[in-house]
Amino acid sequence: MFYFSFLSFATVKNYLDHLSSDGTVESFTVERFEHVSTKIKICSVTILIIFIVIISFRKIILTYLRQSIANALTYLKQFIDLIISNWKKESIIHKIILLSLIAIGICIRLMHLMQPISYDEAFTYIYFAGRPLPIALSDYLYPNNHLFHTLLVHLSCSVFGNGLWAVRLPAFLAGCFIVPLTYLSSRRLFNNTAALLASAGIALSNHLIEFSVMARGYSLITACFILLIFLGTEIMRDKKGSWFWFIFISIIGIYTIPVFIQPLAIIIVWLLTNLRKNKLQIKNVLLAIICIGTLSAILYLPPAIVSGLDNIIANDSLKSSSFENLAKYLVVFKLDLWETWFRGMPLAAIIVLASGIICLVFIQRKKQILSLILSVLIVSIVFVLIQRTIAPVRVWQYLLALFYIIATGGFTNLLRKINFNYANKIVFILIILFISFQFPRMYTLKPAHWGEICENEETALFLKSYLKPNDQVKVDMPTDYPLEYYFRQNGIDIAYIHIKKYYPQRVIFVVNSASHQTINEVAKDYYLHKLKSIKKMEFTELFEFDGRNEMDF
Repeated sequence: MFYFSFLSFATVKNYLDHLSSDGTVESFTVERFEHVSTKIKICSVTILIIFIVIISFRKIILTYLRQSIANALTYLKQFIDLIISNWKKESIIHKIILLSLIAIGICIRLMHLMQPISYDEAFTYIYFAGRPLPIALSDYLYPNNHLFHTLLVHLSCSVFGNGLWAVRLPAFLAGCFIVPLTYLSSRRLFNNTAALLASAGIALSNHLIEFSVMARGYSLITACFILLIFLGTEIMRDKKGSWFWFIFISIIGIYTIPVFIQPLAIIIVWLLTNLRKNKLQIKNVLLAIICIGTLSAILYLPPAIVSGLDNIIANDSLKSSSFENLAKYLVVFKLDLWETWFRGMPLAAIIVLASGIICLVFIQRKKQILSLILSVLIVSIVFVLIQRTIAPVRVWQYLLALFYIIATGGFTNLLRKINFNYANKIVFILIILFISFQFPRMYTLKPAHWGEICENEETALFLKSYLKPNDQVKVDMPTDYPLEYYFRQNGIDIAYIHIKKYYPQRVIFVVNSASHQTINEVAKDYYLHKLKSIKKMEFTELFEFDGRNEMDF
């Protein structure tokens, strides 16, 4: 690394351009090179010092690592044995319902796996995952780069090609795993009946389904958070090896998106609350925080050097505002959260969930659960006040999974308190009714931004046969990257979009009304009366300016 910091700009630029799929890395400029070179020298010296420390204490470190890995493998075996043991104890109907819920969760996500690509997904693939790993894992100029997810997408596309299903495969698998992970965590916190009811909600949640088929890192951090809840209960039971997996999953979450620090903080506060009398475990919590922080910092060194630390910890999407504006936005956020979390949810299901929360907070008062709820409130409020902003609803989806766990747990406990003998039967009936009502609605599920994305592939296919060598395509955000993705998919030269030709034969304008675009905006430098419509769809219209006669721009 130290050696590379002394190479010339031309040498490094040629090397990076050679790695890039389109032959050029536009974001690597002279100014950025000079900025990065100094940081690389400093980091090289820092890494050298760390390396010397590790070598000096290698015996202690290796002994600790061997012991930790041995405990982790032993714990993994015990975990598998526990699942098998619990499975054998369950009734036939319980097994059938659980397997059905997992299958339904997978099927409903498979049905939507090939829906048209969105702007964020296309941007993620083209700008990050589709590039060589050294560039993809060090460029953090935009918060779209969910690094661990980018790594998985890159590997998936390297093996399976750049088809839409391959781009979405990591998010899809994580979204499918949320269902059984919810079952495990809910069963540990409550009981097996509550676990089934929570799994039903997760399997058919509109919001979670949507992000399970979206090539972004949010389903990954939701799965990590649910798994940390389970591991948290294992730590409270003093299970050896659970700390290793806790640290491992935490690092994956943070490396996916830095905002995972917030859900991790919730679990840490929850653990400290329940382990405050156990000095050894408190010490383990502090050691875990140090390990997670150190290893995460090492993983974020490349993007911190190349893109700057500010782009990682304070990106443009989370700008601070005044407390007055924060209070106003909170009202809008609550309405948006309600609409997003419960869109398509039957009123009866919402009543069941609400009664569960009320019962748990005001009647049952289970200490472990109340401390978890309190940890969520404290950490969320502290983070919002420190940042003086509220993250978009999609960032909070990990709390939706927790909400289902807590609400269904409270409801099943209420049923058992009223009549234990019929509680299981009532829950089974409710699950069947919920599936019968919700599954047909989820089958026809469409993203909220459907109009923006549904015609981009059709547009690309039309242009494939319509475009001529000296033509140019002019398209604005948010249609630009999705259209470019379909250009790549169908073997159309992306130079039509990217390279501005001073004397094009024709200019094709793509206007999407669902994105509130107008031809006046897209073709603002051209005489509108000389444009003609060449294709009109429900949301998209294509216009042509013939530059062979005269130039009016």
